[in-house]
Amino acid sequence: MFKLSQIAVVSLLALCGASAFAYDSKGEPVTVNLNAGNTVRESAAPTLDDFSADNIAKAKRSEDDPFKGSDIRDLRVAAVREAAYGLGIRNGLVARSILIKEFLYRHRSEMDRIFNFAPLMLDCGKEEKNRYSQKLIAERPNENCVMQPPVILGAKNLLSDKDGQGDVLRYSKASFRIKKQARLITTIPIWENYLVFDAGTPGNDVHPSLFPKSDEEKRVWNLALAEGWDKGVDQANAIYRQNLAMLNEDFSGMQRYQYLLLQNLVTKPFVSRNRLGVTGNGKTGISIDDITLTITERPEFNLNSNDWMLFPSF
Repeated sequence: MFKLSQIAVVSLLALCGASAFAYDSKGEPVTVNLNAGNTVRESAAPTLDDFSADNIAKAKRSEDDPFKGSDIRDLRVAAVREAAYGLGIRNGLVARSILIKEFLYRHRSEMDRIFNFAPLMLDCGKEEKNRYSQKLIAERPNENCVMQPPVILGAKNLLSDKDGQGDVLRYSKASFRIKKQARLITTIPIWENYLVFDAGTPGNDVHPSLFPKSDEEKRVWNLALAEGWDKGVDQANAIYRQNLAMLNEDFSGMQRYQYLLLQNLVTKPFVSRNRLGVTGNGKTGISIDDITLTITERPEFNLNSNDWMLFPSF
């Protein structure tokens, strides 16, 4: 029996504690140790000290200082602060994204096992006569594409104010809606598509004229750099959390579709073939046995409860 509650969600806290949170078949939370069998390797991520005032001061300075003159020293200090703050944001974001990527790749096998999309895909190579087929396609057909199932959101025990005036309350034991419809794809989704993001490469793009020179400028630089660094780290964490939520929603939503399909609460999509034979312009290209696949019927909910095999629980 396909159990929706077997999905596991990797928490952002795992980046510090090297653990993931999952739910067993009874819906109880369990902890997955992601450190087992793994050794921590040296990270390629930059550090805050790489861009400190002392290290920056070692870089070649520009002889052309647009802030010469005591009457505009405050402007220079402000410019130095802004440059350091921006540098901190960019490199804090890059550093944190590198650490997140390294963490995920160290635990690739666990991630592949937890977020395995392949068994959830639908075969789009031929039409199915049975709209309520209970067969799950475990492997992609060699000669055909695959269909990504719809993402279905679900909730239970909903209570809402129907008319907005407090006169009528509406209760639903369970409610479902299709957020993303089925679509034809050529590549099965993987968790990396969601969680691994490129924030660029570390580096210093500040103009040499804005490098700190005096002790005051070095103090301002280091404070602004640290502030910007923390901001960049927060941005990377926010991106990771957002991507993780999207991954979990899509994965669990596709699982929910398969679960409801087994109970005849939703229909299976239809795909039609159009054999074009030999196509091309005859001068620059030719395609042999050219076929187009088109979704002719998309999944929808079956409102006839007499067809249901059992009431859903999730």
